[in-house]
Amino acid sequence: MSRSVVSRGKDVQEAIALALQLLNTQRDNVDIEVLEVESKGLWGIGRKPAVVKVSTREGRSAGSTSPADSAALPTAPDKTDAFEELVRTIEQLEIPEDSLSSVPERRDSATAARHAEGKVWVRNGQIYCKDGINKFPTVTPCKGAVLYKNGEPVDGSVIVTENDTLRVETEREVTPTKWEIFLSPDQLKAILQVKPGSIIERKLLDQEPADHLDLRLEEIRIRKNDIDIKRVLDRAAELGIVQGINHAEIVRACESEEGGEFVIAVGREPEPGIDGYLEFMVDVSEQTSGPRERYNGTIDYREKKRIPSVKKGEVIAIVRPPREGRPGLTVTGVTLLPPPVRAMEVKTGKGAVLMEDGMKVVAIEAGRPHVQIRGRLAKIAVLEKLYHDDDVDMRSGNIRFTGDVEIFGNVEEGMEVSAEGDIILHKNVNMAKITSGNSIEILGNVIGSEVVAGKSNLFIAEMSLLLGEMAVQIRQIITAVEQLYRTPAFKTADIQRVGLSSLIKILLESKFKAFPGLVKQFYEKARENKQVLDDEWLEFANRLYLGFCTIHPNELKGIEDLERIKHKLNELHQFSLTPPDPNASIHLPYALNSQIYCSGDIVVTGQGCYNTRIYAGGVLKVKGFLRGGDIYAGWGAEITEAGTKGGVPTRIVVPHDRSIIIKLAMEDTVVQVGKKQHKFLQETRNIYARLDQNNELLLF
Repeated sequence: MSRSVVSRGKDVQEAIALALQLLNTQRDNVDIEVLEVESKGLWGIGRKPAVVKVSTREGRSAGSTSPADSAALPTAPDKTDAFEELVRTIEQLEIPEDSLSSVPERRDSATAARHAEGKVWVRNGQIYCKDGINKFPTVTPCKGAVLYKNGEPVDGSVIVTENDTLRVETEREVTPTKWEIFLSPDQLKAILQVKPGSIIERKLLDQEPADHLDLRLEEIRIRKNDIDIKRVLDRAAELGIVQGINHAEIVRACESEEGGEFVIAVGREPEPGIDGYLEFMVDVSEQTSGPRERYNGTIDYREKKRIPSVKKGEVIAIVRPPREGRPGLTVTGVTLLPPPVRAMEVKTGKGAVLMEDGMKVVAIEAGRPHVQIRGRLAKIAVLEKLYHDDDVDMRSGNIRFTGDVEIFGNVEEGMEVSAEGDIILHKNVNMAKITSGNSIEILGNVIGSEVVAGKSNLFIAEMSLLLGEMAVQIRQIITAVEQLYRTPAFKTADIQRVGLSSLIKILLESKFKAFPGLVKQFYEKARENKQVLDDEWLEFANRLYLGFCTIHPNELKGIEDLERIKHKLNELHQFSLTPPDPNASIHLPYALNSQIYCSGDIVVTGQGCYNTRIYAGGVLKVKGFLRGGDIYAGWGAEITEAGTKGGVPTRIVVPHDRSIIIKLAMEDTVVQVGKKQHKFLQETRNIYARLDQNNELLLF
């Protein structure tokens, strides 16, 4: 009986050998039919195995032998039964369905191989192609890569074949690290600025078979910081950097992949010293509080302030000397000097003296300590207090006092009250003049009067421009005199004969005609305010008047006298530019047709002011109304009601950096902030006038 087996192998010989093994026979006893010849395909694509059918020949069993042989061999088991058992075992195997499609897959691979004909593709960075019958694939290189065909670089699209040797070289870009060291403007820091470099690697991207390929690259950017620490240290040495080098920060900068700025050296800042100052040993400030309760339970509304006082021999203040600062070092080792320190200059007035080489201020009279501080100059005095129980009228005469004054009666028409310290008036002021070097408190009404507090400060501020102009002209006068001294035609004997005063007179009449007028103006202003000015102002004004208006020969004997005048003018001019401590203030309930001036704050506590001119160097607060008048407030104004229904003009002015707050503004009320102003034509509430960042006036 004939038996058959279909077998597969990687080639025909392997398939036949497998079939013979299954049939347990030899090649001479079988017939062989080749069903499919093996195919290697192209680069593994379309590969298929060999398939053969092997059948035993009829009449001879797989294990048949000749009669002679059978006598010599032992009896063997039936091979047919064994083969049938093997077939049944194979039939019982569970084979996945997808494995049964092996032959069709080979056919698909073959189809894929046919589809690759005439195409080009990229695998693992290498270009492959397969020739076609009627077409050839083409390749176009891209930017950043050079295509070599048979060793020659290609520019533009090119036809490729299986016989070509194709190679691609990609460009590698290397950007070096950029770095520099620079010093801060104050040379207290050395900064290493790092911008890391980079390496750009490129490789071909894989692409599927196509008739034409535009080569594509993948870029891989790697940051690379290749700063050498030694080079950084060498450059720092070239720049002279020796102080406060931070080696750890240098290492961090050299290893940083992000870059940036690294402070690699730090100097030492100079430590500022401490200016001289006054340490007060007693309380010198007035303390304001509410009304006090008497022992019997009633309220004393007069006791609203606690006035400080000192006894004879009591130390008022200790003058602390300045303390020098500590020098610093730049990163290049240059010494940085600290800011210079300044001593506190102290002058004493009535009732106080300087003791222990000017380091202690001691009271020699009992009274109220009065302290005025302007910049680095302090004046300390002890003021007595004058009490006047009756009216100030023709019977009492005017009251002028160097200390504090308290008056329990009225101040009548044409009378004047002047004090270097505080003034307290318990009743009305009617067509009179009240002048205080410090503060004024009026409990009654002010009618048709002039009230001035801190007048010395107002005078000094007003004199600032005048002093500055005189200081400029005195320098020019000195220069003119020195030029005349150097003139060959001018001899020293002439000065001795005619005197410097005569020369000054000639210069004033020919070159400096305006200077005597300035001196006269200063002299007259000083005399008008002599009650509130220090003696030095009056003495200097008198000396200027004698030297440049009356031209007294004993006042100006040499150029040294002119130098002393120049120095004093500069000193007073700088003093006038220094803002004073805002100690002065005015408190009053009502004013009518009056003039109120104060270098500090003005507070109207009662009904308000009508047709009154007000100047406040500090803040103006009006709890009642302002009807008519011109008002200026150096530190801003807060007003409950401004203007009138009848349209009486009321003008309120503040500097550009201050504000005006009005709860109710009537028609014809004008607010001005800096140079910007607005006039209200109808009643307006809740006004908050100020300038914005663009210098525009805001009203709400």
